[in-house]
Amino acid sequence: MMTEILILFWLFLRIGLLGFGGGYAMLPLIFQGVYQFDLMSGEAFANLTAISQITPGPISINAATYVGFQVAGLPGTLLTTFAATLPSILLTTLACRFLDRFKNSAIIAAAMSGIRPVTVGLIGAAAVYIAEPSLF
Repeated sequence: MMTEILILFWLFLRIGLLGFGGGYAMLPLIFQGVYQFDLMSGEAFANLTAISQITPGPISINAATYVGFQVAGLPGTLLTTFAATLPSILLTTLACRFLDRFKNSAIIAAAMSGIRPVTVGLIGAAAVYIAEPSLF
């Protein structure tokens, strides 16, 4: 059981750190790890995919939680969810510290001034893209 817990932690820490492109892009990485370490059957992974899609929340976190539960119960659930989110938590913390440390920098202030309108534009474009089919 301890070996499986360590494998789960390493697997989902790696996926959390290197997985880009959203949950659907991470599912093959999860499958590869689960298959490589023989942690669950193909049928169980198919169920994982279905459950991850119908449950609210990010697919990759739902999948991590499901794999953890199937392999090691509640401890596995907590560990895989933590491992999958740990890289994001650490990178966000580092980015916030960096921005806080250099908040008076003219370069950072200029970058933030440029990022704000672009962010508003991207959100507006997404809203129009989503609303367009129902309006026209």
